[in-house]
Amino acid sequence: MMRIDFEFINNSPSPEPIEATKGELLIKIGNTILTKCTYSWGNNEGDIHNKVIVSAYPLALWLTISWWRLLFESPPLKPDIYWKMSHVLPSANEGFIWPNIIFSPVEDEDVIKISAYPVYSNEGIQYINGLNSYSVSRHELETLFEGFIRKVISHIKTKGLNNTPLEYLWKEVQEARYDDLLGLFRKEEAKRKMNINR
Repeated sequence: MMRIDFEFINNSPSPEPIEATKGELLIKIGNTILTKCTYSWGNNEGDIHNKVIVSAYPLALWLTISWWRLLFESPPLKPDIYWKMSHVLPSANEGFIWPNIIFSPVEDEDVIKISAYPVYSNEGIQYINGLNSYSVSRHELETLFEGFIRKVISHIKTKGLNNTPLEYLWKEVQEARYDDLLGLFRKEEAKRKMNINR
């Protein structure tokens, strides 16, 4: 079972979605907390934390942009940068240091294997835990990701931030998910990209 918990800590109004959605992120898979980290700066330097301070917006945007490939594109024999951009969590970027979590759909199965590696960064955050391989159903991940994305969109709307790229792109994903033909096209498109990269 995978958990993504996020607590918003920036209560001040902000014109920027990234700033407006800063908070504490916890990602847990099975019994392993993949956001367990230490900071090399501040008053709590060296202390171990289960949550990391990031912005929810880049993560929600990355999940939305990568939706079809993340859920349906199996890895090639030698994953290249193109594949990694849609399957490796640090690709969410935007200046934040993310846990190194990799999502690898299993070809012809409704299963996604998740792995992770510790992160030893010179930029202030060290992620402690890794994960060899953990299988999660595609349905479970879809439900989890959808809940997180909807939570972020709802939060930025309370800040008066409407018609953001995230909201627009999520609407496109939703339209395809509930249109059988369009959804099938998106899934097959993701699988074709897998075959092209082999």
